[in-house]
Amino acid sequence: MEAAASLDTMRVMKLIDEHRYRIGIELLEGIVAMLTELTRASKVAFTLGFTSRSTSRTLTERHCG
Repeated sequence: MEAAASLDTMRVMKLIDEHRYRIGIELLEGIVAMLTELTRASKVAFTLGFTSRSTSRTLTERHCG
């Protein structure tokens, strides 16, 4: 949210134009979407009993194989 607020401030102060503002917002939306997905995947892995040390086996191998 701080990054979006910074972009808003820069736009209001006319430090960036509308095009760069839009690009910045789109990049932030992509980053948030990626981090949200990573968090969901992490919660699923934790629920299934995986830790960061169990990277040698995939979810499929451990639960379906």
